[in-house]
Order: sequence, then structure tokens, then C-alpha cells
Amino acid sequence: MSSTAIFEHSFYIGSYLSGILYGLDLAMYYMTIRNQVATVPSRRSFAIYGFSTALLILVSIDVSTNAIFGEQAWITFRNTPGGPPVWILEHTGIWYQSLSTASVAGLIYMSDGFLIYRFFIIWGSRYMLIILPSLVYLAGMSMAILEIITTAVPGGTFFSRKTIKFGLPYYTLSIALNIILTSCIVGRILFLYRRVHASLGYEAARVYTGVLSILIESAALYSIIGFMTIIPYGINAPTSIAFGQVWSKLAAISPQLILFRVSSGRGWTKDTVAQVQSGLASELVFETPSSQQPPDMEYVTDYHDLPRGINPKNSASQSTENCQSSRV
Repeated sequence: MSSTAIFEHSFYIGSYLSGILYGLDLAMYYMTIRNQVATVPSRRSFAIYGFSTALLILVSIDVSTNAIFGEQAWITFRNTPGGPPVWILEHTGIWYQSLSTASVAGLIYMSDGFLIYRFFIIWGSRYMLIILPSLVYLAGMSMAILEIITTAVPGGTFFSRKTIKFGLPYYTLSIALNIILTSCIVGRILFLYRRVHASLGYEAARVYTGVLSILIESAALYSIIGFMTIIPYGINAPTSIAFGQVWSKLAAISPQLILFRVSSGRGWTKDTVAQVQSGLASELVFETPSSQQPPDMEYVTDYHDLPRGINPKNSASQSTENCQSSRV
């Protein structure tokens, strides 16, 4: 099988998988925005609105440009001399594919930056810890800009040697950064698990430190697929297009899943980490949209705060007796 035929198969499979992941991203975006609409407007709410919408726009550009490329190769220009293989070879560097490359670079830029932010939050908001990751992040972005320029010039393609010369170090830096940050986040959550488990018990602590929570908070799947992408791309294998399409969609889904957990009151926040670190895990509360909270309801957590002469246990028993007598 020729390399062009392998590329066609890989592009076709990657496009189908991308469509599935794009549907998942749309669903997560809708649920995240719905949760935020139900809360009191705040700076965090507007940040989630803006970040989620930007991710959705970029991933939509990537999906639509790839769909147009496949449509033109296999349907619109299928009768050109040499058929789709020749058309693909001659039009890999078409302008909207350069736009697709730029949108993917934007997705990776936002996703990597967001992962650094999550690392910063979960590790107790220590600025010293993010100096080195930030430098690697900026170095990778400089490579990404050069890659976009080489694909945009006449005759430039995503798989040309000149593009790979900038693209390979770019993806290597990005994926290496993801793997390191993912490992650090997983280790930190497992370290905090003991405190949360001791204070809240297994069932409640599972919300913050369960397997699913660790996988989402650390963006583990994004890092794993990224590692699987860099290997075929480094040897210029046509199959890299399939892995690349899936990886680019996960660059949008992984942050969106974290934002959904935060909007649902189940994600790690700066306040959550501070409470656990200070030994106040027993006071952790799950945030819920304000529209779901009963109005004018207060919860007393300390009996010493009650007025003198009132025993909460006696009050509860008296209320039960009154209800029973009223039924009689």
C-alpha cells in the first residue's frame, strides 16, 4: 500500500473519531455553560464562559476544515487526473489546511497553559514551581509560530521536511511538558488523598481523589495520546494524521472536562487545596448552583453557636413528639 493510500485511510479514520469527540465536546460545553448560568455571576464565571467558547471555536475550525478537505478530495475532485491520491499530494498545503494547523496550535497553546494553571492550583499556588514549565511552554509556542509560517508559505505542507524541523521540537516540548505536569498533578492528588480520606471518609473523598477525578484533573488521556502522536510524526509516517486529529480534539475536551467539574462544584480549586493543606478537610463543601440551594436555609455546624438553653438533640426530639401528637 502506498504512503498516500495509508494517509487516506488514516485521515478517514481520524476524521470519524474526531466527529465523535467533537460531539462529546459540544455536550460538555453545553453542560458547563448551563452550570454557570445557574450560579451568581462572578469573574470566574466569565472566565469559564470565555475560555470554553474559545476552545469550542478553535476545535470547530479544525473539524470543519478537515471535513472540507476530505469532501473535496473524495467527492468534488475525485475525477481529476490521478484521482484523490494526486489531488491530496498537490493540495495538502491548501490555505484552509494552514488555518487548521493554526487552530490546532491555538488549542494546544490554551490546553498547555491551562494545565500549567491547574498544576499551580493543585500544588498550593506556588509561583516558583511554574517558572520552568512556563519557560518550556514559551519555547514550544515559538516553535509553533515558526511551524505555522512554514505551512502558510507557497509550497509548504504540514508534512514537509522544513515544517517537521520546527514541528517536531514543538510537539516534543509540549508533550514532554504535559507528561511531567500530569505526573506531578497525579502525585499531588494521591498525596492529598490521605488527608481528605481521613476527614471525609471514602465515599466523599472519592469525588476529589477517585480514579476518574485523577484522570480528568491531570489531563492524563491528553498526555497519553500526545505521546502516541509524536512517534509516527517524528518518523514522518502517514498514520500520524489519525493520532494528530484525535490529540487535537482532546486538547479541547480535557480542559472542558475540568471546567465542567469546577462548575459542578466537584473540581479542585484554590480554596479546596488551602482547606486540605490546613487540615480543614472536614469543612469541605460541594458547591452547587445557587438556583439549586433552598432559600433562607442555614446550617448550624457548631452547637456552641446556638443560644443558651437550647439543646439541638432535645429540640429534635420535641419536634418529633409534636408531629406524632398532631397526627393523633
